[in-house]
Amino acid sequence: MTTTAKNKRIAGKLEHLPLELIEPVLANLTFRDIIALSMCAEDDGRLATALATGSSWSDIWPVYMARKPEY
Repeated sequence: MTTTAKNKRIAGKLEHLPLELIEPVLANLTFRDIIALSMCAEDDGRLATALATGSSWSDIWPVYMARKPEY
């Protein structure tokens, strides 16, 4: 999956939001969109933190990180 300028722009804007506001935004996206955004996220950024700790994604995030090169 390749990242686009749009995904990079959206991921950058999400990085500026407080953590508690990122998960509701992610809840309205498809899994594919979330993977695309996560590829643009900094490893220690807010978006990555929201995915790692959020109730919706905390189970999936470690699996994704382990297999990230496959995406």
